[in-house]
Amino acid sequence: MLKIKTISNVLIKDEDKDKYYFKSSTCGSIGTEEIAQAMAEFNSSFTVADNIGMLKVLESVIVNKLAEGYRVDLPFGSLKVNATGTCKKIEDTFSLANKNNDISVTFAPAEN
Repeated sequence: MLKIKTISNVLIKDEDKDKYYFKSSTCGSIGTEEIAQAMAEFNSSFTVADNIGMLKVLESVIVNKLAEGYRVDLPFGSLKVNATGTCKKIEDTFSLANKNNDISVTFAPAEN
């Protein structure tokens, strides 16, 4: 279960602004082995080894498609790569070597 705390923001002095913010943390993490085990318990004929193989293939395909610049739509949401940062001149190119140029992956849950 997601753990959510309410924390006071002591920097907010204006009475019209929200003085609290939420901070969340997960209850832990699971990896490929645990996911494969849970999939095997899902009343199917696939073994844990089958599931690990499928997850490894899925991981490889997703990473490759993200690297090619595609948004990857899955049944439960979408993944996409974002480039952010600034530059001084229009001729400047994006580079991770630049101080604030960065690449991140975002996830948007499906609206089911």
